[in-house]
Amino acid sequence: MRVMLDHCTPAPIRHHLPDHQVSTAALMSWQRHQNGDLIAAAEAAGFDTFLTADQSIPYQVNMQSRNIAIVVVTSNHGPSVIAQAQVISDAIHNTEPGQISTVITPRLRRS
Repeated sequence: MRVMLDHCTPAPIRHHLPDHQVSTAALMSWQRHQNGDLIAAAEAAGFDTFLTADQSIPYQVNMQSRNIAIVVVTSNHGPSVIAQAQVISDAIHNTEPGQISTVITPRLRRS
């Protein structure tokens, strides 16, 4: 599946989702796109899922008639997100176009 990472999502997660073709706004030269515009650009480019740490996205985007799914992670802390890579991958596979799923990404404590 093709996955677009939002600006606020830790980019290193892309290396921990080997079953997916993951891109970033920077790789697509879409740095100027924000929220709804970035989702629309990703959808128009044929991405299946938009992965974001922006927990307000579900309240900002109307998902009716959308051909893209959104997966929201509850943290933008890189190690915490990476620790949930398998759960995120499962959410990407299981979230249908027009749906939003949330993956709880508890902040890891320093040892």
